[in-house]
Amino acid sequence: MQETNNLGRWELVNRAGEPVEEGQEVRSHRGAWGVVTGGIPPRHGGSTGRIEVDGVLFYPSVYGCRWERAHSAAVASGRECPECSSQETESNGGTEYRCVACDHRWGIDGEPYGYRAEVAA
Repeated sequence: MQETNNLGRWELVNRAGEPVEEGQEVRSHRGAWGVVTGGIPPRHGGSTGRIEVDGVLFYPSVYGCRWERAHSAAVASGRECPECSSQETESNGGTEYRCVACDHRWGIDGEPYGYRAEVAA
């Protein structure tokens, strides 16, 4: 399930990082089963957002879920920065990228990685 707010696009995922969709059955940490009926992505940096199960809002962790920023194919391939959307990026020749504009560093799945600069021989 993907939602958009003032902070961008978000995707609800489970512990394994797999997408969770509306209508999907989920299990709470106490063993209760329910059906995802909606959700609210984080509204600020300190928020975890909410997951709606059977019409009731919960913290996503109650059902082993979390909200992650949804990234485009351009971000995954290093052509666009996930933080500032700049297309001024550089690669270390592998799967790690750096934004020239804001110095954000990320890897192929959009998660932060250390940027390894190529060393001249």
